[in-house]
Amino acid sequence: MNDEANVGVFYSAGRDLDAVMRQAAVRFPDGRITLLLPPELVEARRNTDASTEIITVRPVRSVGGFVRLARLLRRHRFSDFITCYPSRPLRLLAAVSGARRCASVDEQGRWTPLSASLALALLGVACNELRGHAAWLRVWAVVRFQRVRTGEQPPRR
Repeated sequence: MNDEANVGVFYSAGRDLDAVMRQAAVRFPDGRITLLLPPELVEARRNTDASTEIITVRPVRSVGGFVRLARLLRRHRFSDFITCYPSRPLRLLAAVSGARRCASVDEQGRWTPLSASLALALLGVACNELRGHAAWLRVWAVVRFQRVRTGEQPPRR
């Protein structure tokens, strides 16, 4: 592919990380692959992957943590950003990474392109929030307005 590739692979705690790393090595044989891992997975990975650069990232629990992670990703100037799952938060992270190409790779090695557009990622997050609020409103309406029968009712004739 591109011999100047600077590839960032965002972690997954499952066994699919090994498959994603194999796929990245095949697709970018001369590229520099950087693995972004939480602190608890770093030591185990260092023993198995000596050729891969590893960067420790803390789990994101706030907006400030997300901004710090986005700045870290932009500082490394990845040409390609790979995630193990195409979830909404990872789509948003891929969009703010600054990478030219973003993809999600599953265990079977299928590559799914992710949009690098921040606007589309934010729209997806907003739609998810709206769907969540709509579901809550439906449950509230059923609980509030549906009649509930209590006790013994005489049979209808």
